[in-house]
Amino acid sequence: MDTPLVDSGQFWPWLIPALPLLGALLAGGLHFDVLRRRKSNSDASGAPVAAGIAILAMAGAFLFSLKGFLALRAGDGIILSTAFDWIPTGDFTVRWSLMIDQLSSLMTLVVTGVGLLIHIYAAGYMKGDEGYAKFFAYLNLFVAMMLMLVLSDNMVGTFVGWEGVGLCSYLLIGFWYKDGWRAEAAQKAFVVNRIGDAAFLLGMFILATTFGSLDYSAINGEVSLLAQDGLPWKLSLAALLLFGGACGKSAQIPLFVWLPDAMAGPTPVSALIHAATMVTSGVYLVVRLNPLFAGAPMVLTMIGAVGAATAFVAGTSALRQRDLKGVLAYSTVSQLGYMFLALGVGAFSSAIFHLVTHAFFKALLFLGAGSVIHGMHQEQDMHKMGGLKSHMPKTFITFLAGAAALSGLPLMSGFFSKDEILAAAFAGGGVSLILWAIGLVTAAITALYTWRMVALVFFGKERFDVNSVHPHESGSLMTTPLFVLAILSVAGGVLGLPIVFHAPHLLAEWLAPVLEPGQQILALAHDGHAPHLSHLAEWILLGLGAAIALACAHVAFHAHREGTTSDLAFETKNPELAETLSNAWGIDRAYKRLLVQPIMAAAAALSALFDLALIDGTVNGIGRFAERTGHKVARQANGHLGSYGLIIGGAACVLAAVWMWIGA
Repeated sequence: MDTPLVDSGQFWPWLIPALPLLGALLAGGLHFDVLRRRKSNSDASGAPVAAGIAILAMAGAFLFSLKGFLALRAGDGIILSTAFDWIPTGDFTVRWSLMIDQLSSLMTLVVTGVGLLIHIYAAGYMKGDEGYAKFFAYLNLFVAMMLMLVLSDNMVGTFVGWEGVGLCSYLLIGFWYKDGWRAEAAQKAFVVNRIGDAAFLLGMFILATTFGSLDYSAINGEVSLLAQDGLPWKLSLAALLLFGGACGKSAQIPLFVWLPDAMAGPTPVSALIHAATMVTSGVYLVVRLNPLFAGAPMVLTMIGAVGAATAFVAGTSALRQRDLKGVLAYSTVSQLGYMFLALGVGAFSSAIFHLVTHAFFKALLFLGAGSVIHGMHQEQDMHKMGGLKSHMPKTFITFLAGAAALSGLPLMSGFFSKDEILAAAFAGGGVSLILWAIGLVTAAITALYTWRMVALVFFGKERFDVNSVHPHESGSLMTTPLFVLAILSVAGGVLGLPIVFHAPHLLAEWLAPVLEPGQQILALAHDGHAPHLSHLAEWILLGLGAAIALACAHVAFHAHREGTTSDLAFETKNPELAETLSNAWGIDRAYKRLLVQPIMAAAAALSALFDLALIDGTVNGIGRFAERTGHKVARQANGHLGSYGLIIGGAACVLAAVWMWIGA
């Protein structure tokens, strides 16, 4: 990608984001029509049509994404489609363009494919909600913005989608805004992401002033040439700032605190945010600019360290959550940390591999959790569940598939993608060995919290009131997507089988044209040879990973299958540690105490001093002065001719004195 791309003259790529955008507009129109009908007390049954429109829009976007994938497989080359020059300013021009290459094609398939299944599920989950049509308008808009993010051929277009998914996350997390805590969670997500977005913008400005372009092809081509002699410091700074933006969207330390609260939205929203769309944006950005990051080794090391720390902190926090969606939320943060660990050791294709498998099994687990919550009449506390496998057999069997993939049980999709990341870290040596060790410990923790969750929800005695709660299986509209995602979660590992299996690594081969510039730069740092492992070392690491996953899954399952005794015993013996872990090591509380509360206190003081005392005081003082003056003047209008004559005479004397003073 070191030469300028030529426009293909094809318009159809625009239909990929345009169809969900059109669906959002139509569903939004139906929402306003429903509101109008309700106000006039007429039939408002048109809302369910919104789900059909949104699903059809997603199906169309998926088909055109598949068309792009097949065109690339046929050897048509990168597809560039330009609508018009958006910002023409002399030598610096930003085009409104879309690009379908191996990376964007893969991302569109994941976003539209998993997104379609989530839309189908949501049609059943949200049935009866008064904001049904509005929900699907937001959901379609969310997907349209994510597609714009991954398809744009320049950073400005990506930033439009970047901000768009931020807005939609605010709307969807706070969808049930009448519950105040949900609205607060939406505001938190919005504010935290703005911090990361500011860093993204600053990084963009550096690249624009350095290269005179924000086109990915131009930036990657120029960086590939500069990296041979070492990147200048300002480009390393740009990479660091862009990583700051990625920390916001992909919930890495220190900006991860918004994602656990994002579960405040309806469960289909949680699945869409946590699995297929917004949180993958940061990973996508780093991979898209892989030559820039490969040429900044210190930044890569920082990315790996932050990813490993995030994976560990979030994983340990998931161990002590009682809320079913809370476990999955912290799990998402932890798995994103794995992806950034992979990026930090230069394993760009491994990060995307885990992104894809994570989209399958985490969407499945969130939708399965939604099915449980739906069947339990909105109960989310795992300590109040138990024995649900007999009540919800379809949800149970599919949830097991997702749990096996997440925990990395042998031959599951998560086993292969997670092992590949750990193998890359081990092969890197040096500091990467520390990251490998943290990743291995986190893998054990992942198996522990996953099978604790399975045991508490589906096994043991029923811990709910059987007289008031009657668990039931969800309808086919909700369970069908679960089975599709279960198959993908089990079989998704075929996309990246280890080399010792003597099978092609389909995903790495597919992404090779996009990742080649970055891999060449990384190879230069290792005397032209990328780190690799012997077959024996790979087999040992595979066996170690399998053993750890199986052992920890066994321990956690049997410790919790009979109920909450193990949890309560731990909390009794270690109350402070349990409290620390359940609150994400107190990081969120520290932010509130050290940042949020002082800022709010300073804002209140400034408001009292300047706004209320100075500004309002001045304006109100002038008003009171005018009012008092008016009252005094009004008293002179008493109807007595003598008083009027005295006033007129006095005024005449003053005017005469002024006139003589001017004349002198």
